[in-house]
Amino acid sequence: MRWELLLPFAMVPVFWAGVCLIVAKVSGWARLAERYRAESEPTGGARFGWQFLRIGWCDYNGCMTMRVSPEGLHLAVWPVFVGHAALLIPWNQLRLVKESRTRWLAYAQIEVDSSPLTKIFIPLRVLDAGREWLQQDVSFSEQSDLLSVGDAAVDVELPDEFERPIRLSDQWQQHPLILVFVRHSGCTFCRTQAADLRDEYPAIQAAGADVVLVTMDEPNALASLKQQLELPFVCVSDPLQVAYQAYQCPRGSLWAVAGPGMWWRAIKSLLKHGFGRIRGDAMQLPGSFVIDGSGVIQFAYRSKQSADWAPVDDLIQAVKRIA
Repeated sequence: MRWELLLPFAMVPVFWAGVCLIVAKVSGWARLAERYRAESEPTGGARFGWQFLRIGWCDYNGCMTMRVSPEGLHLAVWPVFVGHAALLIPWNQLRLVKESRTRWLAYAQIEVDSSPLTKIFIPLRVLDAGREWLQQDVSFSEQSDLLSVGDAAVDVELPDEFERPIRLSDQWQQHPLILVFVRHSGCTFCRTQAADLRDEYPAIQAAGADVVLVTMDEPNALASLKQQLELPFVCVSDPLQVAYQAYQCPRGSLWAVAGPGMWWRAIKSLLKHGFGRIRGDAMQLPGSFVIDGSGVIQFAYRSKQSADWAPVDDLIQAVKRIA
């Protein structure tokens, strides 16, 4: 075989390297590397593989590895991307511009350097893992403190299973309100919590309160859940997680959602109430709140894992303290 026949194949890696260098230049990656080139990957924090990143006009889909650590946000693409040195951007050089959740995607838009040097888009769950450092180090961060006891509750309007609008303030103005966020109707722990609220509903009413259950299910799936579990209280649909964000219910890691520490409890829950199809954000964690008739939060509990719930007795006792 003559060497001229091999020449086109030999040019493929050269062409690829040239394309990568051009992309790095025009997207802004090369400019970031001039300031934030990483000598090595940090060892602490949380690591996320196979992530997407948008920088400038360029999308890096599924080829990113990200790590959040006290040192900063570490970004690295696969080694085949020539000219893309790994980056380590300190938290004090990051400014959160906005957070966005759609039906299929949750991401954060971040400015790098106060210039700003460029804008990047990263998965919201990556940002959530480093939010504590972002809040501490970035004075211009738009994040607010967590809603807690004594704060005004956020008024949100969401549809019920018949797509009728339900406004939370209309509920708490009638009775003290137990507001419970579950993950989705397929979560066996969520089905158990809903059933526990159903079983204790007479005691909740006797204490003078009512319940609103928030799920990420669409109204038709919510109707099925109410029918299966015979839930007597108001349930509302929040597939875009508007209320979850308003009440700052956290998102968890895979370990927090389905780690070994929950397997035995999951088996027991499965035997009692079954499970269903995952709907919405699988990493969303639950939360429970008690709101008085003036719209003030009197009890707040945000779960640390999918099997972590505020006991119904604690919710009832919080209601009784209002009186």
